[in-house]
Amino acid sequence: MNQWVHFNGFTYHVRPKPHLNEFTWGAGFSAELAQKGPYLFAREGNIFLDSYYDWSGYFGYSVRRRFRLFDVGVSAFLMFKNSWEDDFPAGIFPFALPFIEFGGSTYRVRAVIVPPIKDRSEGLISFQILRRCPSRKRCLKVWPLSRSRTGLFKQRSKRRFLW
Repeated sequence: MNQWVHFNGFTYHVRPKPHLNEFTWGAGFSAELAQKGPYLFAREGNIFLDSYYDWSGYFGYSVRRRFRLFDVGVSAFLMFKNSWEDDFPAGIFPFALPFIEFGGSTYRVRAVIVPPIKDRSEGLISFQILRRCPSRKRCLKVWPLSRSRTGLFKQRSKRRFLW
């Protein structure tokens, strides 16, 4: 199963306001868990600077339906957003968003569609670039460890990253 690194960058606001952030920089990951027919299940997380210049993040699962030229899916996750602490305890709330994804086996582009939400958002489309990790091993695994005879962990390799 593949693992992907996400790079956030641009958000298109349907009805832009002058104070909104169009460049929602951030990074994340996704790890494919299983494939059943044309459906692919994955876990994913992301941290980014939102439209109101606040740090936000999410962690959850996604399912996507594979087609010949593109994929369509939905992500269900728990999201953290500083600016919503008045409406949700600690600013954490469940969320589900549809997305469309297209590209090749190494790079992909994902467009996440956020519908209008109360008075917080007039609707937007957020774009991410996904890069597949070149190895089947975990791409962000740092210093692989093994167990020694004494029960302590020791360093097995001098490699810091596998990509």
